[in-house]
Amino acid sequence: MSRRCAAAAMFLSGCLLWGCGTGHTGADLPEESAMEAMVLTDPSGNLYFVDDQGGLFTADIPEIMTDPEGQEVSADTLSAGDRVELYGDGMMQESYPGMYPGVTRLVLVREGTPEDAAGYQHLIQEIYEETDPSEPPSMNLEYIEGEIATAVILTAGSYEWNYTDAQGEGQSVIACGPHVLEWKGLGEVQLSGPAELRLYSAIEMESVSVSRWPAAYRELEDKTQADPGEPVEAVPGETGWVIPEAEPGYVYQVSVRWAQGYGDFGFFTV
Repeated sequence: MSRRCAAAAMFLSGCLLWGCGTGHTGADLPEESAMEAMVLTDPSGNLYFVDDQGGLFTADIPEIMTDPEGQEVSADTLSAGDRVELYGDGMMQESYPGMYPGVTRLVLVREGTPEDAAGYQHLIQEIYEETDPSEPPSMNLEYIEGEIATAVILTAGSYEWNYTDAQGEGQSVIACGPHVLEWKGLGEVQLSGPAELRLYSAIEMESVSVSRWPAAYRELEDKTQADPGEPVEAVPGETGWVIPEAEPGYVYQVSVRWAQGYGDFGFFTV
């Protein structure tokens, strides 16, 4: 997995809706969701934000921007290391970096310095790294329960990937892994009941097949005792593929085929 994908995993494995809070000036808008973040800047001076869990994202700069006392500030005053509070609907678009389009106002909580931001600046550098052509794309899963949108980057398993190297030569990479029930670090999807799960890849998927096993099978000493798995419906959506009705208590394997090869991905539901 590339460093960029690793950073994406760190970001995407968490919930993408922040809890409501009044913050410094939010008592008059209790219906808004408030989050605190640090400002980062890229080499061109564009603004990015990083939350306390290390999640990198961009946001629409709102018209309403103030300091804690309510005095107006402008985007030009924001610099790397500043701490801000963002108020809005809390819904983050699935991408990496994330995109928070529903920001209605911003409060500059505390001015900072580039030294304050130094520990996170590698996240900016990773955006400018080219994708490794020898690696298949990662697979993102998104679902919504109520008003809470959550995204998870799925654990990758076996794959075969064909690509053209820098010398123009065709190459093929094959990686064989264990049964999905033996995978470590499976992504967790928390469901209160049946839910629609949406699958996204940076490269168009030609086909998707899904199987599942009861989560209790992960405790089997001999995974070969597990049955072949129950087929699960997966259908093309507008921008990716959809599992129409996933249920809690299962381990899911998603097998994807692209024009360049195939890959297996996994997650479990609770």
